[in-house]
Amino acid sequence: MILIITVINKIIGEIYHTVGLAGERTKDDNSQGIDNSSGVAKAYDFERVNSLLAAKADSLEVVENKLAWLVAKWNGEDIAPEARLVSYPDNFDTRSLYDEFEISARLSLIEAPDLVRRRQMEMLIDKLFPKIKAELREKMLSELQSWPPKIEEVEGATGKGTIAKEGKNSLANKLVKGKK
Repeated sequence: MILIITVINKIIGEIYHTVGLAGERTKDDNSQGIDNSSGVAKAYDFERVNSLLAAKADSLEVVENKLAWLVAKWNGEDIAPEARLVSYPDNFDTRSLYDEFEISARLSLIEAPDLVRRRQMEMLIDKLFPKIKAELREKMLSELQSWPPKIEEVEGATGKGTIAKEGKNSLANKLVKGKK
């Protein structure tokens, strides 16, 4: 029994090593689930594994679509060979929706370029609506091209500050007042 468990642990260790997640292990903790690698090393490993998983998902998607086409042909159905009947994810990111909102807020605070903020919003749209129809996603992305709105300051009614052109209760107005 001990021999079987030892062999299983060695196989698990080899799997980790094959995908590049072996980390900095010592002789004693090898394949026991203990990882002594730094945060930077783990982030690098994650990016590499994420790329590996995305490549494997693309390969499996192609194979499964070909199998689905073959089964359809076998059943006498006429489906285009390039039809995407099966779709695998292309990203295995571990960031949560909360993390995406936090990144968006921080990009706004540092006044990141509009293009960077739009790209972040695209990622947010994909995370909020993973199964959205292509037409609706394209409409959202087209509306995103005019985002973020430009704020024009106008003199306030009392002359003691400026308000955004959108109105005194707008979020932009609160941001403008907060800068002074």
